[in-house]
Amino acid sequence: GGGADARGDAALQKWSMLVLSQRALGNILAAPDDVPVPFQSIFSNVRHQMTQKFPITADGLMDVVYETLKEQLLVAKATIDEQIKNYDKIDDIESELSQTLGDGRSQRASTTLARGGRSAEHVQPKVAELDMYIQSLRANVDDLQSQLQQVSQATRDMGAAMDAGGSGGSARELLEKQANHQISVAVGGFFFLRFVCPSIMTPEVYGLVAAAPQRDARKPLILLAKVLQNLSNGVPFGSKEAHMRDLNHFISENMLKVNRFFRAVSDANPDAEGTPTKIPDDVKQWALHYVAHFLLTNHERMEAELEQLAYTDDADRLRAWVADAGGGASADGKGKA
Repeated sequence: GGGADARGDAALQKWSMLVLSQRALGNILAAPDDVPVPFQSIFSNVRHQMTQKFPITADGLMDVVYETLKEQLLVAKATIDEQIKNYDKIDDIESELSQTLGDGRSQRASTTLARGGRSAEHVQPKVAELDMYIQSLRANVDDLQSQLQQVSQATRDMGAAMDAGGSGGSARELLEKQANHQISVAVGGFFFLRFVCPSIMTPEVYGLVAAAPQRDARKPLILLAKVLQNLSNGVPFGSKEAHMRDLNHFISENMLKVNRFFRAVSDANPDAEGTPTKIPDDVKQWALHYVAHFLLTNHERMEAELEQLAYTDDADRLRAWVADAGGGASADGKGKA
Protein backbone atom coordinates (compact mmCIF):
# COMPACT_ATOMS: atom_id res chain seq x y z
CA GLY A 1 0.00 0.00 0.00
CA GLY A 2 0.89 3.69 0.07
CA GLY A 3 2.30 3.46 3.60
CA ALA A 4 4.66 0.65 2.67
CA ASP A 5 5.80 2.55 -0.42
CA ALA A 6 6.48 5.66 1.65
CA ARG A 7 8.50 3.68 4.19
CA GLY A 8 10.44 2.05 1.36
CA ASP A 9 11.23 5.45 -0.18
CA ALA A 10 12.35 6.79 3.22
CA ALA A 11 14.63 3.80 3.77
CA LEU A 12 16.14 4.26 0.29
CA GLN A 13 16.77 7.96 0.95
CA LYS A 14 18.51 7.19 4.25
CA TRP A 15 20.63 4.51 2.58
CA SER A 16 21.57 6.93 -0.20
CA MET A 17 22.50 9.59 2.35
CA LEU A 18 24.66 7.09 4.26
CA VAL A 19 26.51 6.10 1.09
CA LEU A 20 26.94 9.75 0.12
CA SER A 21 28.26 10.62 3.59
CA GLN A 22 30.72 7.72 3.56
CA ARG A 23 32.07 8.69 0.15
CA ALA A 24 32.41 12.37 1.03
CA LEU A 25 34.11 11.65 4.35
CA GLY A 26 36.41 9.10 2.75
CA ASN A 27 37.58 11.66 0.20
CA ILE A 28 38.19 14.23 2.94
CA LEU A 29 40.08 11.89 5.26
CA ALA A 30 42.26 10.62 2.41
CA ALA A 31 43.57 14.07 1.55
CA PRO A 32 45.10 15.82 4.60
CA ASP A 33 48.17 16.66 2.50
CA ASP A 34 45.94 18.45 -0.01
CA VAL A 35 44.97 21.05 2.58
CA PRO A 36 47.07 24.12 1.65
CA VAL A 37 49.93 24.88 4.05
CA PRO A 38 48.61 28.40 4.80
CA PHE A 39 45.32 26.85 5.89
CA GLN A 40 47.15 24.31 8.03
CA SER A 41 48.94 27.22 9.70
CA ILE A 42 45.57 28.83 10.43
CA PHE A 43 44.23 25.59 11.89
CA SER A 44 47.38 25.16 13.94
CA ASN A 45 46.99 28.66 15.34
CA VAL A 46 43.31 28.08 16.13
CA ARG A 47 44.20 24.85 17.92
CA HIS A 48 47.01 26.58 19.84
CA GLN A 49 44.81 29.49 20.88
CA MET A 50 42.07 27.12 22.06
CA THR A 51 44.42 25.00 24.17
CA GLN A 52 46.04 28.14 25.62
CA LYS A 53 42.76 29.83 26.50
CA PHE A 54 41.00 26.68 27.70
CA PRO A 55 43.72 24.32 28.93
CA ILE A 56 42.60 20.87 30.03
CA THR A 57 44.79 19.49 32.77
CA ALA A 58 44.42 16.68 35.27
CA ASP A 59 43.48 19.23 37.92
CA GLY A 60 40.74 20.72 35.75
CA LEU A 61 39.21 17.46 34.59
CA MET A 62 36.57 17.44 37.32
CA ASP A 63 35.08 20.75 36.19
CA VAL A 64 35.00 19.66 32.55
CA VAL A 65 33.34 16.33 33.31
CA TYR A 66 30.87 17.94 35.70
CA GLU A 67 29.74 20.42 33.03
CA THR A 68 29.37 17.56 30.55
CA LEU A 69 27.33 15.51 33.00
CA LYS A 70 25.11 18.47 33.87
CA GLU A 71 24.48 19.23 30.20
CA GLN A 72 23.58 15.62 29.43
CA LEU A 73 21.23 15.44 32.40
CA LEU A 74 19.45 18.57 31.16
CA VAL A 75 19.12 17.05 27.68
CA ALA A 76 17.69 13.84 29.14
CA LYS A 77 15.27 15.85 31.31
CA ALA A 78 14.06 17.77 28.24
CA THR A 79 13.39 14.47 26.45
CA ILE A 80 11.45 13.14 29.45
CA ASP A 81 9.41 16.36 29.60
CA GLU A 82 8.60 15.98 25.93
CA GLN A 83 7.54 12.38 26.54
CA ILE A 84 5.15 13.54 29.27
CA LYS A 85 3.62 16.09 26.90
CA ASN A 86 3.18 13.40 24.25
CA TYR A 87 1.43 11.13 26.75
CA ASP A 88 -0.90 13.98 27.73
CA LYS A 89 -1.73 14.64 24.07
CA ILE A 90 -2.44 10.95 23.50
CA ASP A 91 -4.77 10.90 26.52
CA ASP A 92 -6.65 13.94 25.16
CA ILE A 93 -7.04 12.39 21.70
CA GLU A 94 -8.18 9.04 23.12
CA SER A 95 -10.73 10.87 25.24
CA GLU A 96 -12.09 12.70 22.19
CA LEU A 97 -12.26 9.47 20.19
CA SER A 98 -14.04 7.77 23.08
CA GLN A 99 -16.70 10.47 23.18
CA THR A 100 -17.12 10.31 19.40
CA LEU A 101 -17.26 6.53 19.03
CA GLY A 102 -18.95 5.55 22.27
CA ASP A 103 -18.46 2.24 24.07
CA GLY A 104 -18.17 -0.05 21.05
CA ARG A 105 -15.21 1.89 19.73
CA SER A 106 -13.69 -0.57 17.26
CA GLN A 107 -16.92 -1.76 15.61
CA ARG A 108 -18.56 1.66 15.62
CA ALA A 109 -15.42 3.28 14.23
CA SER A 110 -15.21 0.93 11.26
CA THR A 111 -18.92 1.37 10.55
CA THR A 112 -18.75 5.14 10.79
CA LEU A 113 -15.68 5.39 8.63
CA ALA A 114 -17.18 3.06 6.03
CA ARG A 115 -20.33 5.17 5.77
CA GLY A 116 -18.31 8.37 5.53
CA GLY A 117 -20.49 10.26 7.99
CA ARG A 118 -19.68 13.44 9.92
CA SER A 119 -17.92 11.42 12.60
CA ALA A 120 -15.55 10.01 9.98
CA GLU A 121 -14.42 13.53 9.11
CA HIS A 122 -13.58 14.04 12.76
CA VAL A 123 -12.10 10.61 13.50
CA GLN A 124 -9.70 10.27 10.57
CA PRO A 125 -7.54 13.33 11.36
CA LYS A 126 -7.56 12.42 15.05
CA VAL A 127 -6.33 8.93 14.29
CA ALA A 128 -3.56 10.41 12.13
CA GLU A 129 -2.65 12.80 14.94
CA LEU A 130 -2.62 9.93 17.42
CA ASP A 131 -0.26 7.97 15.18
CA MET A 132 2.03 11.00 14.93
CA TYR A 133 2.36 11.27 18.73
CA ILE A 134 2.93 7.53 19.06
CA GLN A 135 5.74 7.73 16.49
CA SER A 136 7.19 10.68 18.41
CA LEU A 137 7.11 8.59 21.59
CA ARG A 138 9.03 5.81 19.91
CA ALA A 139 11.62 8.24 18.58
CA ASN A 140 12.05 9.84 21.99
CA VAL A 141 12.54 6.44 23.63
CA ASP A 142 15.50 5.83 21.31
CA ASP A 143 16.86 9.29 22.07
CA LEU A 144 16.42 8.82 25.80
CA GLN A 145 18.20 5.48 25.74
CA SER A 146 21.20 7.05 23.99
CA GLN A 147 21.16 10.04 26.35
CA LEU A 148 21.08 7.86 29.45
CA GLN A 149 24.03 5.89 28.09
CA GLN A 150 25.92 9.16 27.76
CA VAL A 151 24.95 10.11 31.31
CA SER A 152 26.23 6.74 32.49
CA GLN A 153 29.51 7.29 30.65
CA ALA A 154 29.87 10.77 32.15
CA THR A 155 29.29 9.28 35.59
CA ARG A 156 32.13 6.81 35.00
CA ASP A 157 34.26 9.70 33.76
CA MET A 158 33.64 11.43 37.09
CA GLY A 159 35.37 8.53 38.81
CA ALA A 160 38.33 8.82 36.45
CA ALA A 161 38.48 12.59 36.98
CA MET A 162 38.57 12.14 40.74
CA ASP A 163 41.66 9.95 40.24
CA ALA A 164 43.17 12.25 37.60
CA GLY A 165 46.13 13.03 39.82
CA GLY A 166 47.15 9.41 39.86
CA SER A 167 48.52 7.23 37.10
CA GLY A 168 45.36 5.26 36.32
CA GLY A 169 44.72 4.35 32.71
CA SER A 170 41.16 5.63 32.85
CA ALA A 171 42.40 9.10 33.83
CA ARG A 172 44.85 9.18 30.91
CA GLU A 173 42.13 8.04 28.51
CA LEU A 174 39.81 10.73 29.82
CA LEU A 175 42.45 13.43 29.34
CA GLU A 176 43.04 12.23 25.79
CA LYS A 177 39.31 12.15 25.06
CA GLN A 178 38.82 15.70 26.32
CA ALA A 179 41.84 16.91 24.35
CA ASN A 180 40.48 15.27 21.18
CA HIS A 181 37.09 16.87 21.76
CA GLN A 182 38.71 20.27 22.23
CA ILE A 183 40.66 19.93 18.99
CA SER A 184 37.49 18.75 17.25
CA VAL A 185 35.62 21.85 18.36
CA ALA A 186 38.50 24.24 17.64
CA VAL A 187 39.77 22.89 14.33
CA GLY A 188 36.91 20.73 13.08
CA GLY A 189 34.17 23.26 13.65
CA PHE A 190 36.22 25.92 11.88
CA PHE A 191 37.36 23.71 8.99
CA PHE A 192 33.98 22.14 8.24
CA LEU A 193 31.83 25.18 9.06
CA ARG A 194 33.88 27.67 7.02
CA PHE A 195 35.32 25.53 4.23
CA VAL A 196 33.89 22.07 3.69
CA CYS A 197 30.17 22.56 4.32
CA PRO A 198 29.75 25.82 2.37
CA SER A 199 31.47 24.27 -0.66
CA ILE A 200 29.11 21.28 -0.44
CA MET A 201 25.93 23.35 -0.10
CA THR A 202 26.86 25.94 -2.75
CA PRO A 203 29.41 24.28 -5.05
CA GLU A 204 28.73 26.80 -7.82
CA VAL A 205 30.07 29.63 -5.64
CA TYR A 206 33.42 27.85 -5.25
CA GLY A 207 33.83 26.97 -8.90
CA LEU A 208 33.24 23.26 -8.31
CA VAL A 209 30.36 23.07 -10.80
CA ALA A 210 29.51 25.20 -13.82
CA ALA A 211 25.89 25.84 -12.84
CA ALA A 212 23.93 25.95 -9.61
CA PRO A 213 22.34 22.58 -8.70
CA GLN A 214 18.59 22.27 -9.13
CA ARG A 215 16.37 22.24 -6.04
CA ASP A 216 16.07 18.44 -5.96
CA ALA A 217 19.85 18.10 -6.16
CA ARG A 218 20.47 20.83 -3.57
CA LYS A 219 18.50 19.12 -0.79
CA PRO A 220 20.79 16.08 -0.38
CA LEU A 221 23.81 18.41 -0.45
CA ILE A 222 22.36 20.38 2.47
CA LEU A 223 21.66 17.16 4.38
CA LEU A 224 25.19 15.93 3.68
CA ALA A 225 26.60 19.19 5.04
CA LYS A 226 24.52 18.73 8.20
CA VAL A 227 25.86 15.21 8.71
CA LEU A 228 29.48 16.30 8.29
CA GLN A 229 29.03 19.35 10.51
CA ASN A 230 27.53 17.24 13.30
CA LEU A 231 30.35 14.74 12.86
CA SER A 232 32.97 17.48 13.16
CA ASN A 233 31.34 18.71 16.38
CA GLY A 234 30.81 15.20 17.75
CA VAL A 235 27.09 15.90 18.15
CA PRO A 236 24.50 13.22 17.24
CA PHE A 237 21.10 14.12 15.82
CA GLY A 238 18.31 14.42 18.38
CA SER A 239 14.53 14.62 18.44
CA LYS A 240 14.49 17.97 16.63
CA GLU A 241 15.92 16.24 13.55
CA ALA A 242 14.42 12.80 14.07
CA HIS A 243 14.61 11.99 10.36
CA MET A 244 18.43 12.12 10.60
CA ARG A 245 18.86 9.92 13.68
CA ASP A 246 19.56 6.83 11.60
CA LEU A 247 22.90 8.45 10.69
CA ASN A 248 24.02 8.76 14.32
CA HIS A 249 25.90 5.47 14.12
CA PHE A 250 27.85 6.92 11.18
CA ILE A 251 28.84 9.84 13.42
CA SER A 252 29.87 7.68 16.38
CA GLU A 253 31.83 5.22 14.21
CA ASN A 254 33.89 7.93 12.50
CA MET A 255 34.64 10.38 15.31
CA LEU A 256 38.06 8.86 16.06
CA LYS A 257 39.07 8.99 12.38
CA VAL A 258 37.96 12.60 12.13
CA ASN A 259 39.89 13.57 15.27
CA ARG A 260 43.04 12.06 13.75
CA PHE A 261 42.44 14.05 10.58
CA PHE A 262 42.04 17.27 12.56
CA ARG A 263 45.34 16.62 14.30
CA ALA A 264 47.03 16.00 10.95
CA VAL A 265 45.78 19.23 9.33
CA SER A 266 46.63 21.31 12.41
CA ASP A 267 50.21 20.03 12.77
CA ALA A 268 51.61 22.50 10.29
CA ASN A 269 55.32 22.63 9.53
CA PRO A 270 56.24 26.34 9.69
CA ASP A 271 59.11 25.82 7.23
CA ALA A 272 56.98 24.08 4.62
CA GLU A 273 56.06 26.05 1.52
CA GLY A 274 53.56 23.68 0.00
CA THR A 275 52.10 23.68 -3.48
CA PRO A 276 50.20 26.85 -4.43
CA THR A 277 46.49 26.24 -4.60
CA LYS A 278 44.98 26.88 -8.04
CA ILE A 279 41.88 29.04 -7.68
CA PRO A 280 39.62 29.68 -10.70
CA ASP A 281 39.76 33.32 -11.81
CA ASP A 282 36.02 33.90 -11.41
CA VAL A 283 36.09 32.47 -7.88
CA LYS A 284 39.10 34.60 -6.95
CA GLN A 285 37.40 37.70 -8.36
CA TRP A 286 34.23 36.99 -6.38
CA ALA A 287 36.23 36.37 -3.18
CA LEU A 288 38.21 39.61 -3.56
CA HIS A 289 35.00 41.51 -4.17
CA TYR A 290 33.46 40.00 -1.04
CA VAL A 291 36.52 40.85 1.10
CA ALA A 292 36.54 44.43 -0.19
CA HIS A 293 32.81 44.78 0.47
CA PHE A 294 33.24 43.40 4.00
CA LEU A 295 36.10 45.80 4.79
CA LEU A 296 34.15 48.80 3.57
CA THR A 297 30.90 47.98 5.33
CA ASN A 298 32.57 46.99 8.61
CA HIS A 299 35.42 49.47 8.63
CA GLU A 300 34.26 51.57 11.60
CA ARG A 301 33.34 48.54 13.68
CA MET A 302 36.72 46.91 13.00
CA GLU A 303 38.55 50.09 14.04
CA ALA A 304 36.50 50.25 17.25
CA GLU A 305 37.30 46.61 18.06
CA LEU A 306 41.00 47.14 17.38
CA GLU A 307 41.07 50.09 19.77
CA GLN A 308 40.34 47.61 22.55
CA LEU A 309 43.56 45.68 21.85
CA ALA A 310 46.81 46.35 23.66
CA TYR A 311 49.24 48.58 21.78
CA THR A 312 51.72 46.02 20.54
CA ASP A 313 53.65 46.13 17.27
CA ASP A 314 51.35 43.54 15.69
CA ALA A 315 48.22 45.38 16.82
CA ASP A 316 49.57 48.69 15.52
CA ARG A 317 50.33 47.16 12.11
CA LEU A 318 46.84 45.70 12.00
CA ARG A 319 45.29 49.08 12.87
CA ALA A 320 47.30 50.75 10.12
CA TRP A 321 46.29 48.08 7.61
CA VAL A 322 42.59 48.40 8.45
CA ALA A 323 42.77 52.19 8.28
CA ASP A 324 44.42 51.97 4.85
CA ALA A 325 42.02 49.29 3.59
CA GLY A 326 39.02 51.39 4.62
CA GLY A 327 40.40 54.61 3.20
CA GLY A 328 37.97 54.50 0.31
CA ALA A 329 34.92 54.12 2.54
CA SER A 330 32.46 56.97 2.67
CA ALA A 331 30.76 58.23 5.81
CA ASP A 332 27.90 55.79 5.38
CA GLY A 333 30.33 52.85 5.11
CA LYS A 334 29.34 51.98 1.54
CA GLY A 335 32.40 53.34 -0.24
CA LYS A 336 32.92 56.19 -2.62
CA ALA A 337 31.75 56.19 -6.17
